[in-house]
Amino acid sequence: MKKKTSFSLILILVVFILLLHLSVTSAYSNNYYNDDSKTLIFLGDKKIAPILYEEKGIAKGVVVDITRALSNKIGAKIEIKAIEWEEAQNKVLSGDADALLQINPNPEREKLYDFSNELLKSEFSIFVKSGNTDINTINNMQEKKVGVEAGGYPFRLLSNYEGINIVIIPDWKSGFQMIKSGEIDAIVVDRWIGEYELAQSKVTGIQVVEEPIETSYSRIAVKKGNEQLLNSINAGLKTLNEDGTMADILSYWRGKRVVYLTEEYINRIYLNTFIAILIVILLISVYWINRFRKLNLKLESDVRERTRELHDTNRRLQKANNKLEKFSMLDGLTNISNRRFFDNTFQKAWNISLRERMPLALIILDIDYFKSYNDTYGHLAGDQCLKKNSRGNKKYCEKSWRSCGTFWWRGICSFII
Repeated sequence: MKKKTSFSLILILVVFILLLHLSVTSAYSNNYYNDDSKTLIFLGDKKIAPILYEEKGIAKGVVVDITRALSNKIGAKIEIKAIEWEEAQNKVLSGDADALLQINPNPEREKLYDFSNELLKSEFSIFVKSGNTDINTINNMQEKKVGVEAGGYPFRLLSNYEGINIVIIPDWKSGFQMIKSGEIDAIVVDRWIGEYELAQSKVTGIQVVEEPIETSYSRIAVKKGNEQLLNSINAGLKTLNEDGTMADILSYWRGKRVVYLTEEYINRIYLNTFIAILIVILLISVYWINRFRKLNLKLESDVRERTRELHDTNRRLQKANNKLEKFSMLDGLTNISNRRFFDNTFQKAWNISLRERMPLALIILDIDYFKSYNDTYGHLAGDQCLKKNSRGNKKYCEKSWRSCGTFWWRGICSFII
């Protein structure tokens, strides 16, 4: 009985140790690099923007973002530096740094480094002068001057082909200018780098051959024999690909990627923009001209209407003035011309008489004892008497005017009461 109990305890202890081992192993599998006391140094070429470059002393680019995500996955602190490529390689070999970013394997390098799984797809493409259809494959570059970066993968790639005149260019902007000036015929470079540098340098008149001469994947390299770090890097890269982090980073940088512009394309953009601006200006001009025309027609119509109204108003005013003037020349009681009319007419007659040297006669008629008549019969009867006498005198004056024939005689006679 005691033996069975001891055996059971031993079995339980073994199972516990196995579970503990599995939990520790699982922890290490999620935290691939467990030396938290050490900061890993990853180096890269500072001249391969947008893949990796330096800006104000800070490393930036596609693989920089990938490496930062990798740091989280493997549980290690990674310091990323963008420096000269030759210096970066020497530092890793001497043990002053831990890994190289964005490096392509070749037999010579495989003797010095161990390489990770695939990091970033590279399309090594040909850039030529716009309109150049003679160079579209690596076989068309025989006897051609082709620019490459010193020590880069394109240099080693082209070195395997005889008859290509390899020219080392000082920098990408100078290389593109050399294509335009005819000093070299083409440049071979990773398409990411070539298009980004072409856009940044503002060089126009350059086009890329769509079909790359070679497609490969860059890697992360560690010094030969550093298997622990290499295994951690590979495990981290696998996790980045499986959980979608890698795809998100590449999608972000593809969205920021600046596509190069040919001179013809820029000219076409300028022309289309100019035409669009002209069309907009024309439409705006037509709109305002049409609006001004309508406003002008309305204004002319309003002016004609106001002119007609003014003319009618003036005519009515003139008619009213004439009527008022006529009333002002008549006596209210007898309805014959009054003293004002007499003064005006007499002055005209006097002036004519002087000018024509003709005699002027004035006849005055009076009603005798009219005051006594008013006092006896009253003013109403007196008014009737004046009206009756004025009608009789008016008829007499009109008869005398017709016999006399002078135009002023009627006006004077009409005043007589």
